[in-house]
Amino acid sequence: MLIGYYEQLLVLCRGSESELRRACAKSGVPSSTFYRAKHGQELRFSTAQKIASHIQKYLNDPDESICKPSDPNGGGVLQGNDRSVNSGS
Repeated sequence: MLIGYYEQLLVLCRGSESELRRACAKSGVPSSTFYRAKHGQELRFSTAQKIASHIQKYLNDPDESICKPSDPNGGGVLQGNDRSVNSGS
């Protein structure tokens, strides 16, 4: 049996749907795409690749959270040129 892109991305986010939702937002994927995938509609390869690249970028940096929220409430909403900020500054 094949595992779908959504399930593979969920594994990359250590099983956390909230982290996957934030990773989608941070990589520029609309929340509607996340919810459609969550409820069974398959993601396109290019969309899954974009999200996976974002997740893997953070997996390679142990000082960063996998999916840092981009707003103080943790909603993962993109605001203009949204970049991660080093917490050590």
